[in-house]
Amino acid sequence: THRSTHLALVAEVARAYLTLQADRELLSITEDTMRIEEESFALIEQREREGIATQLDLAQSRTSLETARANLSLYQR
Repeated sequence: THRSTHLALVAEVARAYLTLQADRELLSITEDTMRIEEESFALIEQREREGIATQLDLAQSRTSLETARANLSLYQR
């Protein structure tokens, strides 16, 4: 019937809107994570130059940064 079609359409639009809002929030969180990982990497890189952090610390930080970068690229599509 017309009413059930209308209700189905309204439900689909609401679902799409909620999905969009969730995706926007995930993008924002992922952008924040990327910034934090960049700052962390820069700090660990500096500490490694000063002899405070190890090459392993730097490699782990670089991996975290690359993971954040990859996650961000997924949400920017």
